Amino acid sequence: MTLTWLLYELSRHTDKQDKLYKELDSVSQEDIMKADKLDNLLYLDACVKEILRYSKNIVLVIDWFATFVKICFVS
Repeated sequence: MTLTWLLYELSRHTDKQDKLYKELDSVSQEDIMKADKLDNLLYLDACVKEILRYSKNIVLVIDWFATFVKICFVS
């Protein structure tokens, strides 16, 4: 779910998507990303941390809404 939110937000903010793409492209000069290059992906790390911070609130709202629907419409 977190990755879905990240992709959704990147699709809404194409300037951020372009910045992330440029970072990935600059680090991976070959077709395959090597594990030792992951430490150089600072913007990707920031994006993932931000979406984790942001998505905690979304999960709480979804849980609340599911409980609300269950109480109001099933009981």
